[in-house]
Amino acid sequence: MRAIRKHYPLIVALVIFFLVLVIELLKALHKDEGHFIYALDDIYIHMATAKNFAKYGVWGVHKYGFTSATSSPLWTFLIALTYIIFGVNDFSPFILNIFLAVIIIVYLYQLLKKYTTNQIFILFTLLAVIFFTPFVSVIFSGQEHLMQLLSVILFSFISTQIFISDEDNHKNYLLLFLTSAFVTSSRYEGAALILIVAVLFFIRKKFIDSAITILGGATPIVIYGLFSLSNGGYFLPNSVILKGKTFLLLHSFRKFVMAVIKTIQKSPHICVLISLALFILATHLRKQSTILKDYIVLLIIFIGTSIAHLLFARVGSFFRYESYLIGFGLFAISIAFCDYISNISLKLLRQNFPFYFTLALLISWLSVPMLIRTLFSLKDTPQATKNIYEQQYHMGLFLRKFYQGSAVAANDIGAIDYLADIKCVDLYGLASTKVASLKNSNKYTTDQIYKICKENNVKIAILYEKWYKDYGGLPPQWIKVGEWTIQRNIVCGGVTVSFYAVDTAETDNLINNLRKFAKFLPSDVIQSGKYTQNL
Repeated sequence: MRAIRKHYPLIVALVIFFLVLVIELLKALHKDEGHFIYALDDIYIHMATAKNFAKYGVWGVHKYGFTSATSSPLWTFLIALTYIIFGVNDFSPFILNIFLAVIIIVYLYQLLKKYTTNQIFILFTLLAVIFFTPFVSVIFSGQEHLMQLLSVILFSFISTQIFISDEDNHKNYLLLFLTSAFVTSSRYEGAALILIVAVLFFIRKKFIDSAITILGGATPIVIYGLFSLSNGGYFLPNSVILKGKTFLLLHSFRKFVMAVIKTIQKSPHICVLISLALFILATHLRKQSTILKDYIVLLIIFIGTSIAHLLFARVGSFFRYESYLIGFGLFAISIAFCDYISNISLKLLRQNFPFYFTLALLISWLSVPMLIRTLFSLKDTPQATKNIYEQQYHMGLFLRKFYQGSAVAANDIGAIDYLADIKCVDLYGLASTKVASLKNSNKYTTDQIYKICKENNVKIAILYEKWYKDYGGLPPQWIKVGEWTIQRNIVCGGVTVSFYAVDTAETDNLINNLRKFAKFLPSDVIQSGKYTQNL
């Protein structure tokens, strides 16, 4: 009982976390007819690559060759490692993420205890990080974003302690190198954080620390880049090239600016965190000029990283891209609040009423978008898994049943490659250097789509039609034989996926295969097209 009282914030936070996780899991299993399904197709890209690496030694979404489709090689490697040890399974990313969530909660608890003895404050901070990030939805996405959050908190805290210290030693150098390497191997977006910290070290005249930070952050990128180049890929993963704003800036400054404005409009939760961090920072600097306080350095790092993310990276996509910023921001701000809590008194409240009143308003402003985001995340997670189950998962089952070993064109390449053994021709470009190159040079057209599929002897295509309007549409030679339409779409790239006979000789066979598979589709999926005639 004494241990429970002593550590009740940690115990309560973990119990609530697991309770909500189990409730969401049960709701998802009910919606997905008892199948365990992730809330995004993207995780199945990691799983497909991990499967092929574990079974065939091929780093690719299919076993027929190298593809560079993920911006988190470390996450793919960790999944592959579990497949080598335990065999290929659906649960590894889910279990790894639960493990990471527990590590983050325990680590934050230990750090907060160093700054305050206020148990209630610690509990609310842990719950805020768990629900505002939000942990449960990120776990159901199966992606690497909790690993990214852990790497960011770990690196930022360690580098901050080194920054405010006057000591330099080999242990610090090793910690900096390892944690900075952890950041960029978790996700390439971490490069902005590495650069910001390196600049701070340089300003502080800690030149060796600055150099080691850059060296550590660059090492995983260079190693994977050389590996990719040696296998015919780009130096950077295709996902970084196609989805980031950096390459958009190189092509059109106007489009870059419009993309940044759109990102900011979609990010009130990040903007309020930045505002609160700036308010605390300005208040501190008004009273004393030094920044050699750990919470001040953490706030500076958070503000700089957040601005860099809004400028060059994406937000959204089922709460995940900015999740590390939310968790990191809450951590940095909570450390700053510890300083106020330890010194607060009724007398101080009266003397500084305008400050604390303004702070209360800011916190209230912060809470609204965060609470809305949290409620949506809990409501949408089971439905998101249903979307993937009804669309991508059944696409994979269909291909596994009828097109094993065949060349298939697609734009959502995760579940179909994980579930089926196909030669995937990715017309979006995540797993195709040629498509990514054509898109980058604005030469991707209907004719190019036709040629690529012809060269690869593609039999059928399963695509979102609307994705190809900007490139002139899909080839008129292809024959559309059917469509699957899902309802209440949250995460899929389109509500309707279309089936095409790319090889016209395959038309009748595709129609017959879709008819045979029709009875296996969930009842909520609306089927239409040629194959449904006389069904």
